[in-house]
Amino acid sequence: MIPSDLAIPERLPTAPRQRLLALDPRQRTAPLLEPDDVFVGRAAEITVLRDRAARAANGLTQLVVIEGQAGIGKTTLVDQALAPLDGWRQLHVRLDEQDRTTRGAAAWRVFHGGEEPPSSVPGTVADQVAQYIAVCDANTQPTIVVIEDVHWIDDTSAEVLWHVLRAIDTYPGLLIATMRPSELPQFARLRRLAQSSPQGAHLPLAPLDAAESQQYLQEHLGVRVSGRVAERAHVATGGYPLHLGVLTRWLKRAPRGQRTIDDALTALRDPTDPRLVVFERAIGDIVAAAGEPVRSAQNVLGVADRRVKREVLTELVGTPVDHDELMATGLVRWHARERAYAIEHPNVAQAIRAPLSRAELAHIFRRLARHGSEIERLRARVGAMDAAPVPAERELLVGDLVKAGVRAMVEDRPARGLDFLLAAVRYAPRRDVVALAAQCAFRANAPARLSEIEPQVRSLPRSALRSALVARLSLVRGAGDEAVRAMQGAPLRDLDADTLLIYAQVACDLARQFIEAGHRGRIGQVLPATLVALAELERALPVAPDPVASLPDVTRTRAAVASRRAVITMWHRFDTVAPQQAVRMIDDLRTLVSELEEVPGTEPARREIRAVIAARLRLMGARGEAYRELQEITTRLTPEAGVNVGAQVQLALILFEAALWDEAYSAIEVALAHAMENGEDAGMAMVYAVAALILGSRGETAAAEEHLQRVDDLRAAQASGNAAALAHYARAWAALSAGDAERLVLEMTRVSESTVGWWLVGVPAGGLLARGLSQIGRPELLPELADRLQNAAIPAIPGVRAAAIAHVRALHARAMGDARAAGALFREALEHLDAEPVLRESLDRVHGLRLTRAVLALDIAEFACDIDADLGEERESVIRIATWASNIFHRCGAATLQAAASGFADRLRQGRTPAARSLPLVPLRAVGSAVGPALEGLSRLTARERQIAMLVGAGLANREVAAELVLSVRTVEYHVANVLDKLDLSSRVELRRLLRTSGAHA
Repeated sequence: MIPSDLAIPERLPTAPRQRLLALDPRQRTAPLLEPDDVFVGRAAEITVLRDRAARAANGLTQLVVIEGQAGIGKTTLVDQALAPLDGWRQLHVRLDEQDRTTRGAAAWRVFHGGEEPPSSVPGTVADQVAQYIAVCDANTQPTIVVIEDVHWIDDTSAEVLWHVLRAIDTYPGLLIATMRPSELPQFARLRRLAQSSPQGAHLPLAPLDAAESQQYLQEHLGVRVSGRVAERAHVATGGYPLHLGVLTRWLKRAPRGQRTIDDALTALRDPTDPRLVVFERAIGDIVAAAGEPVRSAQNVLGVADRRVKREVLTELVGTPVDHDELMATGLVRWHARERAYAIEHPNVAQAIRAPLSRAELAHIFRRLARHGSEIERLRARVGAMDAAPVPAERELLVGDLVKAGVRAMVEDRPARGLDFLLAAVRYAPRRDVVALAAQCAFRANAPARLSEIEPQVRSLPRSALRSALVARLSLVRGAGDEAVRAMQGAPLRDLDADTLLIYAQVACDLARQFIEAGHRGRIGQVLPATLVALAELERALPVAPDPVASLPDVTRTRAAVASRRAVITMWHRFDTVAPQQAVRMIDDLRTLVSELEEVPGTEPARREIRAVIAARLRLMGARGEAYRELQEITTRLTPEAGVNVGAQVQLALILFEAALWDEAYSAIEVALAHAMENGEDAGMAMVYAVAALILGSRGETAAAEEHLQRVDDLRAAQASGNAAALAHYARAWAALSAGDAERLVLEMTRVSESTVGWWLVGVPAGGLLARGLSQIGRPELLPELADRLQNAAIPAIPGVRAAAIAHVRALHARAMGDARAAGALFREALEHLDAEPVLRESLDRVHGLRLTRAVLALDIAEFACDIDADLGEERESVIRIATWASNIFHRCGAATLQAAASGFADRLRQGRTPAARSLPLVPLRAVGSAVGPALEGLSRLTARERQIAMLVGAGLANREVAAELVLSVRTVEYHVANVLDKLDLSSRVELRRLLRTSGAHA
């Protein structure tokens, strides 16, 4: 019989699992990672833990030692692995530094159900070992015991635990011990036991790699994260889940205009964040526990934050450092090829630096400035100046920083140069240094980093440079009106080329944001004044007979002037004309592109203008041409070129309208990632609205509303415009997918009442409003809607406009009970849509208005159900188009719409009769004509076989049919063989010929 005070309590966990630790009166420190953190990676480790639990349940004692630094995710790994094991008794004991002070305290807590030990634990080591072995032998129920932070264990408990673990082998339990890396004997032997025993496992946890860090950010934030953002986050956090969690939580809670990676990285330096404080204290404990000279060596490496050769480290410390002792700390990595040491992760290096005084930091930095490459020495000098400024050295340092920054720009490495120039501005906020930093920021495609020197920018005297940079800082925060006020009236006469080009670039950015957001006529004289100044500069440039042979600076300046002038010319025209007139400016824009093609180095400006051309083509309905333009623009981007947000928005809208919603969301995700890289300006509202459009249409309401809230945030300081219209359009589609006709009408009415609504979403969207009006019993409004689509100056090519008008009038005829007129108008609408050019030549069934066609198919199928008794031979045609629409909605992920289309098809199948009566309405030829022997033969096929036969007859290969119907290629091959057999045909060619001769198609 085991005494009750020694037995592990018979306490089953509840859901969520109760930790005995929660009853600890000493209020022990909570784990660094919150339980709801997104869990990424560690799949192999979880498998090991669960496998060891299964072995323990079979009566074999198991030991798993999890080893990793603070913040690496040890506790979270255990929680994730044990979460499904509800039937186990689980005891969690977390140790801390207080446990080291009481002999045998940790072992007592482990074998007494987490209870607090007495002030003096009774018995010798041998006595305690015997008692605890007896406790284990008496236990017959599978038990998991987790000892967290074993590195705090007292020496007596370590000895007791060691002997108990070696003595028991049939205890049906899993013992999990987590600890930081250590080479102390009591921990090294525990590690070796886990490594060597067949009943043990050692899990050393490394930081997440770059791909896992990117996955962590994306899953936690719910949006795509660009490779550049993920790389910066990974480097700054070292891949530590703790630091990634701090960063992502900051991004999710950041106010408008501050959700950038630059702002987020400052959160990692927040000395008040409790999670970071605990981490820094943990690293500080490791450093402090080391004796000299190991402690000094770690401080040097933490300050250096780079690799330091062994002989250099000896010189900096002043004495040789024992290699094994330095490596035993677990913080240092040895690079054998270079014979150098390094603190591998910046977050660990920062934690080492945290407790050092400014004088200690300056001392180490100044000694580091004597070693390494020129760049490394320069960075060390910057560190010393930041830690303890020496005025006498400031000017020399500024001069060297400027030289290094300019050299980096010449070498086409502006990102490196920007670091140096921003540091130079901090020490010498002179106009010339600020101008160089600004020029470098724009060339590095990182204007958001100008916020690092905002105080120095605002302290400049009134000038065009100050006006431009203050305006750019305002744009980063989404304060467009403030940016306009800063730019208005800036003196542009007699400016040097670099300053004028900076001002012109900001003018481009300002115009783009205002006009793409639908705000016309609010920029005042900024654009015309800039055009005049650019023309004067262009005339002053030296004329070279061969641009390629020109001096590099002159060539670059000429390209920059031509680019800015062309883009500002485009935006100025849009700012001064009505939207419907702007659509007719495509030829003028193509002329601008042609002119720029004569000037080398103007590729970014050409892309921007071509993106605007594509947007206008889409608005007119020429989606195929627009798609090809946008594909070329968006697939040939380099990291230096950045993301054209407007192009991504237009591409996503085209793909959405083509019922390619996965591709549409991929396109908009590129722009969503851009926001984190370069800031949330007013133009990002359009991006969030399109993201909400796609998600809401799929029924992902919560995610869509989150994006719509961001639209509202970014519009707070702006008048209603394109983003407002797109937000209403997104809510309208969400209402359509949810079957909420009243909300659909309300939101589409708001779109139509917007000054830019119809020409932004396009004439085909009239079908959505017409469908909603029909469903809420307001068909008397449909003629007025049709007249508006007919007569209003809304951009659309004739066929697209005719299809929309026919759709509206068909719904009105149906409501009035005129079945023949409704049938004719539905056919007319389909014919116009099917006559539109294809979006993709390789898949001729993917044209730009496939989604509009699917909505039209819903109305046709519903109309057919109304006149079911009189449908006759048209029944099979309508079933086919309803099934086609169901497949389209299925591929999109619109479950409600798919169910509606499938429901109509099923209702129509139920009304099949051996001898169908003739139909009293005009045949729907575009849906499929009821003619000839082909359809008589098709009647012997199943519904799926008929569907596949029609697609094969349209010329699709098996692979394309599989993609269209979301089937495997093998399944399609099976059905094609059945079709050929039932129709007594020998080949696909004969099937196509038979269908073409009889006029049947999908």
